[in-house]
Amino acid sequence: MSKKKKVLVLILIFFILFLILRYAYSKYINQIDISKDVNVAKWNIKINDQDITEDVHDFIISDFTWDEEVHVKKPKVAPGMKGYFTLKLDPTGTDVSVKYTIKIDETKLREISNIDLKITGIEENGVKQELNFDEEGNIIIEKIKKLEQIKSETDAIDTIKIEVSWENLDTDEGNKNDSEVSKLSGTKIQMPINVNVIQYTSD
Repeated sequence: MSKKKKVLVLILIFFILFLILRYAYSKYINQIDISKDVNVAKWNIKINDQDITEDVHDFIISDFTWDEEVHVKKPKVAPGMKGYFTLKLDPTGTDVSVKYTIKIDETKLREISNIDLKITGIEENGVKQELNFDEEGNIIIEKIKKLEQIKSETDAIDTIKIEVSWENLDTDEGNKNDSEVSKLSGTKIQMPINVNVIQYTSD
């Protein structure tokens, strides 16, 4: 290769390197500008003190409170007993309005618990609510928290109380399952809950 061609090749290489470095520097400066000028809204939501990092989250609830029954030794549970569990929805620190959708699949509940556990009622912050069902028969609880509520000192956190009853099925299979589960402590029974949390933008 002649000396002239070598010089042209070097010039071309330096030119390409210059363009690459210029592009990289420009992108770096833009990223710095974005980080300085754009304040991203905080997303900080907890359910029962557990951080939610995804839009959809599955919980297994096992912290039940059962009504006292004189014919059942604590902490055992038995058919005919009633109880409840709670969901604490805490969006404190979130900078946007949010919408919760809580789904309870009673069929899956019975499969996991192996007993005929039934949802009998729902209270929201101490106020009774109607049971709502979707097309598949799942119990649905929807809650919208607007930003002014989230920033309120008294209205940010919601407590959902879900009442349950252990139905007494007088069948051979039902009695067999009841006998096995009755050997467990009430805190061993598990309830599957699906929670979907999204940003709420409509008025």
